[in-house]
Parts: sequence; structure tokens; C-alpha cells
Amino acid sequence: MKDYTMKVILFLFTICAAQGAVHMVGGFREIPLEDVPKDPYLQKEIDTGLQIAATRMNAVKTANGTKNEKPLKILQLLQVFSQVVSGVNYKLVVKVDIDGQNKTCGMCVTHLAPWLNGGTWLLRPCSENDPCSPFIPRDHPRSPRSVSLLGGPHEVDTNDNMAQQAAQWAVEHINKMSNSLFMQSLLKVTHATEQVINGLRYHFLLTTVFTSCRNAPENHHKTLSECLATTESKPQECDVSVIYSQNKYTMENFKCKPHREAVENVQKRSAVARMEILGGDNHDYLPHGDDKCAEHVPAFKEFKIQYDRLYGSPAEEARRFKIFCDNMEKVKIIQSVEQGSAQYGATKFADLSEEEFKKMHLGFKPPVSLKRQWPQAKIPEGPIPDSWDWREHNAVTPVKNQGWCGSCWAFSTTGNIEGQWAINSPSHQLLSLSEQELVDCDKLDQGCNGGFMYDAYEAIKDLGGIETETDYKYTGEDGKCQFNKSEVVAKVTGAVNISKNEEDMAAWLYKNGPISIGINSFPMQFYKWGIAHPWKFFCDPNALDHGVLIVGYGKKGKEPYWIIKNSWGSNWGREGYYYIYRGDGSCGLNTMCSSATVA
Repeated sequence: MKDYTMKVILFLFTICAAQGAVHMVGGFREIPLEDVPKDPYLQKEIDTGLQIAATRMNAVKTANGTKNEKPLKILQLLQVFSQVVSGVNYKLVVKVDIDGQNKTCGMCVTHLAPWLNGGTWLLRPCSENDPCSPFIPRDHPRSPRSVSLLGGPHEVDTNDNMAQQAAQWAVEHINKMSNSLFMQSLLKVTHATEQVINGLRYHFLLTTVFTSCRNAPENHHKTLSECLATTESKPQECDVSVIYSQNKYTMENFKCKPHREAVENVQKRSAVARMEILGGDNHDYLPHGDDKCAEHVPAFKEFKIQYDRLYGSPAEEARRFKIFCDNMEKVKIIQSVEQGSAQYGATKFADLSEEEFKKMHLGFKPPVSLKRQWPQAKIPEGPIPDSWDWREHNAVTPVKNQGWCGSCWAFSTTGNIEGQWAINSPSHQLLSLSEQELVDCDKLDQGCNGGFMYDAYEAIKDLGGIETETDYKYTGEDGKCQFNKSEVVAKVTGAVNISKNEEDMAAWLYKNGPISIGINSFPMQFYKWGIAHPWKFFCDPNALDHGVLIVGYGKKGKEPYWIIKNSWGSNWGREGYYYIYRGDGSCGLNTMCSSATVA
């Protein structure tokens, strides 16, 4: 597996290097057809992509009501284009036999995360007007293992992300249709099959459990971590069939009854609250991890102690352990390909899924268009020191914690203004400014649902200034605007864009103060210490999702680095800071740099 992973990494690196040499970063490049046979891995990728395309198109053709007596056949590969993402996008231009007529089609095939158990394949039309478009499903990721089984139902991993989403939707629908006073939550997917029709049909056997939450619409999206199972809860066994088509779910049928083991042994039900995550009397509800997960049990126990984790039920603890296990396997991959000295491991976010982490602890959302185009900053001339740290010059407040609110953009904004005010105001006071004012009162952004630093500068300017943290305290949730203009301590007059050149960035920072930036946070969920230097295919510079603050720079040995202030508390990273390689635009840190101007 390790050798395969390294082959994938070298292949992607080769594509990255070729793209970076003559093409726009992040764009497609054409691969000459004569070069395909020279690279066995590329040849295998193209062959697999074509096989998947042909199989899935014929499945759709059959599902559309035809006998498909003359299946679609790919006759010739005409052109190949590639683009590195979190994996590789391929544009394949091919000649296809459609019912006896030769057509030229463009098919977009994506191989996502090929380094993880072979990855996931995705097929979509490159153009809606393409002759093959009617036969290409509006796909979502599916495992390549299922290609040979298309047509009839086939088993899928119960932990598959799309299957889990469909199962969760099914439970929400069951709650909406139920007249029970209390809501059910998904405890376990015991069996799952998938069938390609005009879309996808999922058939599940689900175990659900009644919770202490009322069966009300505002609770239907909550999980067991938010709505705890009651100790006397009677598990239900539900037989469910769900159709996924045209990006929406519909319920085909469902039937729920008391779980067979719950009926056979009432005492086991009452023992649910006493069970440990491993062991206990109810293995059917809380299955042991596989051999892969067994090695992470000691680390999970240490994690719970270190971060005071108490879960609402044994089922929730089991679910969190499974997420923890998956994350630790991901850490192995990230660590194995780390170019710098960074160490990754079980941070306080280790029991969160990627989706939960992004929703709760990020929040950077670039707008479609800016209300105002800010001018370009003038870059100072002259020499700069080899290292500089504004923490040592009274321009950086202590690390803060955004909590479970997607307000990183507000913390990046206030951090920048705090530095600008300390450096440039007549008083030179370092003041801790209010993020909550932005969460509540900035109507250009979306509070805990995300925002953008450029808009935040504009909002503060329009409001007439910003209050201190003390006067407008952070609550970590959206609230009614309580802005008091008489409490304003700092005013924003405008903002500037800062160069993407990292030497220019260092010169500007040394002369003017901390810089507000957007960054791709992918490696940060598990970052512990050291200088991070991830490959671009792991940390796409075009996929910014987190707002942070550069407060300094330096060099350790041969590793130049930036010092980044984060907003996840001082018990993350290096006392709340992230050190990342300086000089190659790692994780897109140089693509969206700005600063407020103050008066």
C-alpha cells in the first residue's frame, strides 16, 4: 500500500511540475497521446476512466427505458487533458459509437484521493450540449470496486459518505412522518446496497434510537451528540428504500419495528448507558473497530482525558471513536508525505469529521463580487531583517478562540486592526477588539455561517468603528446587533490589497504590521508543531476556507516560515500558532492578503 501511495504521489508531483512550468497554476494541461503509453500509471488511469465512463453511460442508457441492444462503445481516444486537484481531473475527448453513429464526446472523469485505498471515481459531462451528455449520470463519488456490478443492487460500505448521507436523510424523513413526541436518531447502518437506476436506489437496514429531543423541525438535523438517547430508549429496526436522483432524495418505502435483540433481552437495553466504547453487553449496537482501529484505542483514551471528552451515549462514543480512527489513518498519510518538519496527530479536533470541522471551526467565504475594490498596497523598499515577530513589538493580542462558530473571518479582521491600531494610532495602544460586533452587526457577511475580511473592513467603516472585546463580549453565536457608537475605540478608513509575492509580503509586514490572509486549512485540523510544508495536491491553493493572521516570519535551518495566529485557542498547534513554509505559496496563503487602514 505504501509503495502504491508513493507512486501516486510521484505521479501527481510530475503533473504539478509540468503544469506549473508552462500553464496557469490549477488549470488543465494537454497530455500528448504518444506520451500516455510511456507512463504505465497514466495508461492505467486513462484505461480505468474510459472503462468507468462506458459502464456508467450504458447503465444510464438502460435505465432510461431502452433495451440497450447496441451498447455505447468508445472507439478511439482523441485528446487527454489533466488537472491536479485533490487527485486528478481528466478531460477525455473520445470517439463513441452511439446506436451505430460515430460521435465525438468530451467526458470529465475525476479520480479523487487515489492515495486512499485506491480513491474514488467521479464522472460528469464536460458540456451539457455534448452528444454523450444524456447518458452521463450527474454523478457523486462512488468506489471503483462497484464498476463491475452495475445494473443490479450491490453492497456498499455502511460507512460510505454518500450512503451515510442518504441514511441520515431517511431518518429525518421518518421523523417528519412520525407522530411520536420524541425524535429518533440514527444509531447504526447495519446493511446497505446501491443500485443504478435513473439515479441511485439505496436500500438500508437501519438501527435508530429515540432521544430526549422533541420531534420538531428544528431538531431534525441534530445528531446523537446534540440529542442524547434516553437510558430506557427502545431501539428500532427500519427497512428503508431511498431514491437519489437529480440532486435530491425521495423515500420509496420504509417500515420500522422494535429491534429484534431489544425485544429478546430488555435488560440489554437498560445496560446501554453503562457500556464502554469497547466491550460491554451490546456489541450489535456498538461494534468493535477492525484491526486498523484497534491500534488507536490507547490514543483515543488519552485524547478523551486530555480534552475532557464526555459523550452523551455509548453509541455516540462509538461513532466518535470511528471518526477518530479514520482521522488517525488520515494523519498517517499526511505525515508520510510532509515535506517540512511538521508533526501531525490527535489534536482537540481529532473526533470531528471533516464536514463538522469545516462547519464549526472555519467560516471563510469569499463573495462572488466585492462591494468595493481596495487599492494595491505600496511595497516598502530597502533591506529587511532575516526574521521579525510582531508579538515582540506590542502589536498582537493573546490567541483567542472562535469556538463552534464559523467566525474565523472576524478574528482575522480584528487581529489585523488590533495590530494597525497599536502601530499607527496616536496612542499606540494594543486593544483587544470585538469579533462579536462583526458577527452580529456586519450585514455584508453571514456571522457564524462565514464571511470575508474585505467585506468586514467595509462593514466596520460603515458602522463608524469597532468596540473592545470587553464592551461587546464574544458569545460564539449569531445575535441581535448591540453596537454602541459611543463605545467605539478604533476606526477603519479603508483597506489595501497586498502583493502575492512572498518577499513583498515580508517587506510590507516588517514595515506595516500583521497581514490578514485566507488559507486552505486542510492540514491544520491535525497540526501539532513544526513547520508545515504540504504538497499542493493535498492543500489546494485555490480552495481557501479559513481566515487567519500572519504576525511574523523567520527561518529555521533551511526552512523559511511564516508565523500565523489562529483562532482556535492556545491549546491548538504551537500555543495557538501555525508555522508554515514561506516561499512557494503553501496552501494558498499568498493569494488573498490584505490589511485595514485606521485613523
